[in-house]
Amino acid sequence: MQGPLPEDEGQRLKALRRYEILDTPPEPALDRITREAAQTFGVPICLVSLVDKNRNWFKSGYGWGLQELGREVSFCAHAILSEDVMVVPDARQDARFAQNPLVTGGLGIRFYAGAPLRSPDGFNLGTLCILDTAAQVGLSRDEAALLKSLAALVMSEFEVQLLMRLRGKAERVRRGSEGLLALAFGSAPLAMTITDEQGRFVKVNRAYSQLLGCTEEELIGQSFLATLSPESRDLAERTGALAVEAQGEGPTEWRIQRRDNGWADVRAASAPLVCGDGSRFRVTVLSDITASKQLEEYLRWVEKMEALRGFAGNVACSFGNLLTIITAFSQLIKNSVKADHPLSGFANEILKATDRASVLTGQFLILSGRPVGTPQILDLNSMITSLGDSLRRIIGQEIELVVALAPDLRKVNAYPPQVAQLLTNLIVNAREAMPSGGKIIIDTFNIELGEDFVRTHPNVTPGPYVLLTVQDTGEGMESETRKHLFEPFFTTKEPGRGTGLAAVYGIVKQCGGLISVWSARGKGTTVDVFLPAVPETAEPRAPAGPEETARIETISLVDDDEAVRKASRHTIEGEGYKPLEHTSAEVADSVHRPRGIPATLSSAVLVLTLAALVGTLGDAPKLRSAIETLGGAKAGAWSASALGLTARFEGGQLLLSWNWQAEPIKTADRAILSITDGGRREDVELDPVVLRTKKLAYSPATNDVSFRLQVANSKHHATTSECVRVLAGRPNRLPVHSLPRTQTR
Repeated sequence: MQGPLPEDEGQRLKALRRYEILDTPPEPALDRITREAAQTFGVPICLVSLVDKNRNWFKSGYGWGLQELGREVSFCAHAILSEDVMVVPDARQDARFAQNPLVTGGLGIRFYAGAPLRSPDGFNLGTLCILDTAAQVGLSRDEAALLKSLAALVMSEFEVQLLMRLRGKAERVRRGSEGLLALAFGSAPLAMTITDEQGRFVKVNRAYSQLLGCTEEELIGQSFLATLSPESRDLAERTGALAVEAQGEGPTEWRIQRRDNGWADVRAASAPLVCGDGSRFRVTVLSDITASKQLEEYLRWVEKMEALRGFAGNVACSFGNLLTIITAFSQLIKNSVKADHPLSGFANEILKATDRASVLTGQFLILSGRPVGTPQILDLNSMITSLGDSLRRIIGQEIELVVALAPDLRKVNAYPPQVAQLLTNLIVNAREAMPSGGKIIIDTFNIELGEDFVRTHPNVTPGPYVLLTVQDTGEGMESETRKHLFEPFFTTKEPGRGTGLAAVYGIVKQCGGLISVWSARGKGTTVDVFLPAVPETAEPRAPAGPEETARIETISLVDDDEAVRKASRHTIEGEGYKPLEHTSAEVADSVHRPRGIPATLSSAVLVLTLAALVGTLGDAPKLRSAIETLGGAKAGAWSASALGLTARFEGGQLLLSWNWQAEPIKTADRAILSITDGGRREDVELDPVVLRTKKLAYSPATNDVSFRLQVANSKHHATTSECVRVLAGRPNRLPVHSLPRTQTR
């Protein structure tokens, strides 16, 4: 039968296990105590007894051969219930133990006295007890006090052993922690350094070594300041940010020089470190933000270039208006006097100047990204080969031209004259960088742009591209020059030049591509042009067959500028046509419909805008050619609008398309397509995502269909709208497009 349990038995057992004594080997110090106690009290047996949950286990035993007993026969199980010494003079006379096997069996225990082994937190873990096979009268007060003192000595030994075990564990943990910390420091993904009071490296991790392109051994002992750029070094010296006593107040951005002389931008956080011996150090953690800084700089550059493109477009339109007026009235003056009249000569000089200015206007239109021609699928290799002789004439004999074209080069979708201009401008720019001669290398490649590249170039979509590279061995450029390379009128040449590379940028943007430049002083320049490749399944559009043209009898002249309309009217009237002036396409449409002007082979209505007349007004042969072209077979494919709105028949349906790369469409958050079919109008709201799918199909109900596309950007409170009208019936009917000028509010 198990003896009684203390009230705090659960806590007592936890305290016992905390000492980690149970089932451990004998301790000489404890064996010495039990031996001396037995001799002192004149008994044959002395035990250090620990009461476990179901057993009585003996850590030390003098005159005792057992390792443990069941708790139900334990004298000590009763002794731990009291804080005083429990004395049993004669077990045979004690009802608690009279039938105990230890008493009635071969051991024949008669006398027991046990002092509790009390822990500092008040739990009786067991006893130091003395036993005898003969009954005794008990213990005197002094003897009981001595037994308690010896029990306290046993408990002290337990405490010493516990402390030693804890210290051993702590030391093992410390050594393990040091190794773990060293491992964590060395393999941390972020760059980490430790510098001394002189700012010299005493420890750097692998990430920092890789960041600088050096080994740890090469960096130890070097000054942190010596690795910084001059600007960062000056800032650190002025602020004392890297001094060991400086308190960390948040991340600081530095620029660090790599071993290859490149630069890495880092964001650093550091704090002082004071060791136990009083030595002071500084711990610095650095994260590489070079890619994000480059992306920020790229986005700022893109934003600036987009603003310049918008400005260039506005300048081109305004300047174009003035050129139209100047050209028209100059031609009228020339036509109104004899060829030998002084005014005729003056007019000729004005017209020559306007011709030169028209070229500049065209450059601005290209830079603005407005379509100036119909793109087509073309082979860039063939273009380069066909231009080879003219390019060699441009560069002269002092410069060697090397052309290396990739076989099976993918096709691109671009306007051929613009591609020719792009190549010419790049070659001219390379030639002027080599006044003493050199080499120009033109390469083409098939390339795939992946997600990693797109993350740092957000205006580019991943996929297949054609890479055109133009490399020269010229003087090269400084970084400051490269920043402004594509800005209009930025030039290192004489004043008045400098739109060449700006035009290249505009052409590449119109193609949906990307241009990048690498250059260094004395190491030449490499220009990379990435153009989206056309899917292999795409086929070039077959040229349109001959169509029967209509005779133009009435010209509807649309422009919101009165001076432009006036100049245009005089010129058109001089050619024998009947111009009808309108301020907008909507007004023109409202005038023509009530008149019922048919689109037959005997008569037709042709609508002209400023975009159709720039560079032709006042010049009768050019004007007549333009009118015939617009009124003839090519009218169905001509468009000069900013949205590029066009409609054409294909398979019995009208395919309506627009320039999905146009800025108003790319930034639109709302779009309305108005369809007027035989006098019935329907407004359809297009989702911006649908708007950017490039085209829609429509099955007409009548022979007279008009489309009006209106896109809005709520952020900038801007609205752009354009119309196209198709009069069609039999296959020989002439599509006539109404191409109003873009109006933005």
